Amino acid sequence: MARAAKALLDMYQWTTLTFLVDSGSQYPGLNTFFSLSYSNIKAHLQLHLGRYTIYTLRFDSGSEDKDIDELLRKTKRQSRVVFVFTHPRILRDIMVRSFHQRMTDGSYVFLASMLPIVPTRGPITWKYLDADDTAAFEAFRNLIVFQTAEPAWAQINDWLADIAATTFDHYNVSLTADRSVNEFAISSYEVFYALTEVLNRSGLLIHSDKLLNGRTLMERLWNSSLTLPSRDFTISGNGMRITNISFMQLDVNTEQMKIAWKYISANASLVSVSFLTDQWKAGPPPQDRPLCGFTGDLCPLTGTGAANSTATAAVTMIVFLICSACAVVSWEKSRSRKLRENERWWAVDLRSFRTVVRCPPAVPVFVKSLRNLD
Repeated sequence: MARAAKALLDMYQWTTLTFLVDSGSQYPGLNTFFSLSYSNIKAHLQLHLGRYTIYTLRFDSGSEDKDIDELLRKTKRQSRVVFVFTHPRILRDIMVRSFHQRMTDGSYVFLASMLPIVPTRGPITWKYLDADDTAAFEAFRNLIVFQTAEPAWAQINDWLADIAATTFDHYNVSLTADRSVNEFAISSYEVFYALTEVLNRSGLLIHSDKLLNGRTLMERLWNSSLTLPSRDFTISGNGMRITNISFMQLDVNTEQMKIAWKYISANASLVSVSFLTDQWKAGPPPQDRPLCGFTGDLCPLTGTGAANSTATAAVTMIVFLICSACAVVSWEKSRSRKLRENERWWAVDLRSFRTVVRCPPAVPVFVKSLRNLD
């Protein structure tokens, strides 16, 4: 599953990722499949140092204090590609909240790993016949669900009967129909079925002269591919089982999740098997990083922001021009008034002036008496 996830990421050059991981404390807790799926995918991607940027946000679906909206707001600030690891009911809740957070316009993509479909449970669906169905439908158009190829259940009814009979005979437990159709039980059955096939092919069970030990057995199992009644079975060169993976998208015509891509484990190839691979909601696939960054701060404003900015600048300019014009007019009036005052000296009415004559103070005159001259 990890290799398949990487193949899809590489196809669309998605490298900036957010993992939303459910700790699932509510009884009976989250299926261990989801925690293992998260760990395996993250570990596999981290082998490619420097290629992927991975943010992990954890939440507890069993807690009353969980805030899915805040979780999504944090996601919006760091990536457009979102992995969700939780069971289908919580996944739907998250997708509905993503609709209200405006993350379902086609610029985001959500990926969720799921257990294979079993007849008693049915496929994952957006439709719960409640008030959130409309939001869920729009949100699921941005969702890719991937899972191991489901067994051909109709071809292995005898296997199911053998498992139920063995459980009753050895453990005195009667399996219900729901419990008998079990992916883990089928997987275990497939492992032993494949082991028997490999031994038969190599002749180790027939020719007693061939040494049967751990190394010999591993050499026979490594890099082997088998076609079982249930599905194809491949063991890698390091002894790990790798299976084909199906990627599903919502078909808006049938309103059901349909297979869009298949990852073929035998040759590590991802192939398109449906027109859905070209049916992205916004036209082209979501970008790994927006041109203006996740918060829009890496380039000049565009769109509505640019229009608002332009209008603000225009108003500011108009106010500035009006103020400047008023200042110029005021200055011109003041200058003209001073010029008129300086240039009309000749028009002064002399009658507006009063002549003031001041006499000098009396000067004492000393005249000698003629009498004294005698």
